[in-house]
Amino acid sequence: MKPKIRKTIAAIVMLASLAIAVWTGFYCWMLRDGLGPDAVPSHGMVAIHRFFEGYFSVLGLFVLALIASTYVFYTAKEKS
Repeated sequence: MKPKIRKTIAAIVMLASLAIAVWTGFYCWMLRDGLGPDAVPSHGMVAIHRFFEGYFSVLGLFVLALIASTYVFYTAKEKS
């Protein structure tokens, strides 16, 4: 594959993973207390703790995708 195409694909993967991380972060924050009549609102550090309980796996996948796409982006060498 040509280096220019590899860099373009890597940049698209970086932007897509960032968009997915932001999108899922929004929904993790909105749904952190659950749905239904048994939902208990949380505030302060309890709210942040509940948010990261649900968001930790998404954050890990985002970091892995970012590392992989950065590696591909910077190792694509153009022919001289």
